[in-house]
Amino acid sequence: MRITVLGHAGLYVEAAGERILIDPVLRDTPLGHGSLVFYPGRRLAPDAVPGPTLLVISHAHWDHFDLESLERLPRDVPVVAPNEASVLTGLRRMGFARVTALESWQSHVHGGVKLTATPSAGDITEMGVLLEAEGTRFWDMVDAEVGPEVGERILAEHGRVHIVAAKYQPQGKLQVQLLWGLGTSFDKRDVARSLEAASVVQPQFVFPYACGLAFQGMHAWMNKQIFPFTQPQVVRLLRARLPQARAEQLRPGDVLEHRDGGVTLHAQASPFVRHEEALHDQDWEPLDSTSLDDPLTPAEADDTRREVEALLAGPFARWLRAHFATEGYLRAFIEYRVVWQLVVHLGPGRRLAYALDFRAPRLALLKGMHEDANYFVHVSGRGLTRSIRRPEISGDLFNLCGDLRLFEKVLGVVDGHFFVPPVAGKELLVSLPDPLTLFFRQAPASGPGLAMPAHEERA
Repeated sequence: MRITVLGHAGLYVEAAGERILIDPVLRDTPLGHGSLVFYPGRRLAPDAVPGPTLLVISHAHWDHFDLESLERLPRDVPVVAPNEASVLTGLRRMGFARVTALESWQSHVHGGVKLTATPSAGDITEMGVLLEAEGTRFWDMVDAEVGPEVGERILAEHGRVHIVAAKYQPQGKLQVQLLWGLGTSFDKRDVARSLEAASVVQPQFVFPYACGLAFQGMHAWMNKQIFPFTQPQVVRLLRARLPQARAEQLRPGDVLEHRDGGVTLHAQASPFVRHEEALHDQDWEPLDSTSLDDPLTPAEADDTRREVEALLAGPFARWLRAHFATEGYLRAFIEYRVVWQLVVHLGPGRRLAYALDFRAPRLALLKGMHEDANYFVHVSGRGLTRSIRRPEISGDLFNLCGDLRLFEKVLGVVDGHFFVPPVAGKELLVSLPDPLTLFFRQAPASGPGLAMPAHEERA
């Protein structure tokens, strides 16, 4: 079996003499009325894509059921789709006559390929796709909302799955919350359940997929709001959960091949699609940073950096050490595998960044943005300096005056399984109160400080 990554959710699968096209977008023009482009970027030669012998549509969303792309395909190609009215009606209106509709767990055999529709607990009718051919099994989770019970049934009824395309991003729900004014907090259990489902089928190779778009133009502001997880972050989580498997980030044009019991990655081997660099800032930061960017002069910025680093490496570090060595509130930071990220705003485009990795056996203050940060504290540089210089000002005022913003995406691997804290919302913030805010509310402990050794700094 050979699997070519087309970008976003599209896949081209060759198996048992069949050519299977899944959720194709056979154009590089923007989607969604011009608001969305492929990210990672790609260049596709649609006329060079070999004609499919089977077309699979997972659900009715326009980024999976692209009518403009389907216009390019012959109408006699067999199609498999979920038993959902809008998809079936749309296909038949376009002239596709050989359509097979599947319910969850139903299978369809096409030549030497068996396709099983895996279920979804989402609000719409959709399916994942399990392909089996010549001893190879590939599970494309697409956008389906699943948990480990689905993976366990696949394992029991079909056997070990060799390759998994894992759903990992909750952007759909976050977008609805954002546009409806419900905030950017999200239920990380959905992500943990999806990744755990991908893990329990014991894959040889797993890659995060089906979220390969970015907003552009006047809509680009949304990129920092609704994409909390990057593919490299998810790859590291999958490697921690599945040390015996291979987890990688794939790009359009990469080809996976399962042969003779092993999986080989052929980077950029496709003759009809390739990766192209594209610059879109999707570093998750669901806040209006301009509200913290009270511009400091160069001299003020230098003073702020010196005072902040003296605080962090001195009184704050001593206070952390005192609590780290006890059964105090920091135990939850350790138990939940928190990577705390502090960002100090000095003005537009100017920041200081420091991190604490509570997963490490020895707590050390790191400079820069941590690649696995999952608990974020953004503060106004002027407001932080004001609190440093006037410690009698309450930590409550530090919050209430709007000098600080918090957001988190705490998700990790604990005892061999994906884990999220058992509480959420306000209860989570009670169990994981921001260390800096709490420090300002308490008298700093005395004793030696915590150095920032150069070999532990991260840019």
